[in-house]
Amino acid sequence: MLWNESLFLVYFHKVQIKRLVIMTVPLKKLREATLVALFSSKFSDASEDLLPLVMEQLKLSKKNTLSALERSRLVHERAEEFDVLIDKHTIGYEIERISPVEKAILRLAVFELLFDDDVPEKVAIAEAVRLARKFSTPESGGFVNGVLDSIYNSKGADLDADVTCETPRAHQEECLT
Repeated sequence: MLWNESLFLVYFHKVQIKRLVIMTVPLKKLREATLVALFSSKFSDASEDLLPLVMEQLKLSKKNTLSALERSRLVHERAEEFDVLIDKHTIGYEIERISPVEKAILRLAVFELLFDDDVPEKVAIAEAVRLARKFSTPESGGFVNGVLDSIYNSKGADLDADVTCETPRAHQEECLT
């Protein structure tokens, strides 16, 4: 074996090891970290205190945890708008009666439905149902599914009035006019 070939193989081996070590975090875990941050913001605004806790409990890197915190901040900024939309689709059920965990799950899912182009709409709904079953009760999955399905089915009809236009996924063309 020539010296250049062995140097190439060593370099190639190191690159392969780096690829194995630097793996992206699964979106499920990132979504859970975002939910934890969003739910905890109800009790405290100190995200600096939350950073090490989320990193330790969910075994996330600092970069991924900061990404989840930023995502929760974006959802939190639009919480009132999302609550109006959620309230409109919870017929016979006032938003004040929804548990804080379910409300955080619904807000995150509405954010993903309207503003996150990387997450397919059906996946956003399915993941919200999964989160509801994991962090709330098994029955809350059905409730979350019903609310989000109603929002999804009426997306074109009434979202313009409920959520201000800063490039929501379904109405980008309308926002430009």
